[in-house]
Amino acid sequence: MEALFTPRSCRIELVGRGRNGQRRWWCTVHGGNATGRNGVPLEACDSVALDADLEGRLDLDSAEYAGGVAVWAALKPIFDTTDRASESGIHVHARHAVDMGKQIDGTYPAVVVHCGGDLFGKRPLLVTRQAAVSYYFSRFMDRQVKHLTCTHCAAVHLDAGRFAIHPHRKHLCQACGRLFHDQERAVSNPVAFIREALGDLDSGRQPVRASQSLDIRQADYPGGIQIWASNPAILWTAPRPEEEGIHVHLYGDRQGPPVIDETFDRVRIDGVPLDNGMVRYLMAQQALPELYGKIEGLTCPHCDDAHFDQGETAFEPHGEHTCEQCGGAFRAPGRRRLLVSNPLLLSLERLRRSAPHLNRVEATR
Repeated sequence: MEALFTPRSCRIELVGRGRNGQRRWWCTVHGGNATGRNGVPLEACDSVALDADLEGRLDLDSAEYAGGVAVWAALKPIFDTTDRASESGIHVHARHAVDMGKQIDGTYPAVVVHCGGDLFGKRPLLVTRQAAVSYYFSRFMDRQVKHLTCTHCAAVHLDAGRFAIHPHRKHLCQACGRLFHDQERAVSNPVAFIREALGDLDSGRQPVRASQSLDIRQADYPGGIQIWASNPAILWTAPRPEEEGIHVHLYGDRQGPPVIDETFDRVRIDGVPLDNGMVRYLMAQQALPELYGKIEGLTCPHCDDAHFDQGETAFEPHGEHTCEQCGGAFRAPGRRRLLVSNPLLLSLERLRRSAPHLNRVEATR
């Protein structure tokens, strides 16, 4: 096991030519591009930092945790008035028995899952943060996720970023850098392998909606507030159902643990209600690198109603928007023309301006 996931040097190989006729170089160790300017091979690929993640990995044998295993992509909160560092990686819960506390409750840069069984034998499967976040995108857009293997090198394939949202037939293998084709438009992720091996199929479990509501004032929580959309687990083997809603951490001070760490059906802060759908979309939008700096809260100039991009348009910056209330077409003001709109940003900005902790910090500058 240790020999499979220890720091390794790049191995740069020629994998053909690009559309411009220049040579393409690829690292077959880390699965990263190694093509420099004018088709010159680089000394190290752009994925070499993956090995730093592997050093801090968690080795997880699901057979040891009969009480259930839960794995999530750790995403940044959509609203955070604390001065705490956000967790990034893969969050894991694991119990030896249903009625016991969590033996594992932490966030890791990568997780190696030992599945066992006839499907994989004793082969461990690596889940990186990129795979976990990509699976989250696919699930959010209700894409059917399958597991594909490269027809050239047999490596398990990952569709990352926007490719996790848009099904396609032609895939670029991260392991060998070559293109291969599937018979149907599809999204591939190694997580699908693991879920199949452990019998964690969507048809076998459905999340239940949180039953409680939250109505608070920020002034009552001087340590700050953190808010996430509930993040569906990429792996869930516990016998109880998973809960969905808006997850909130409330802090009484700046150092201690949260005084409230719960998931709610409805949330209102300082009289401002948070729309569940907008919370879910913003969580996914902020996690997609291609949308950095391209999300704004737009208002229709014809009817003055807040505009909410949904579906695929919520992840494809565009210049012309159609108001869902009056049907009028309009463009975003200013220099930045290609945007997606989520009006929740307007509400969160109101809350940020009234956050007591942030206002105290600004006053001391």
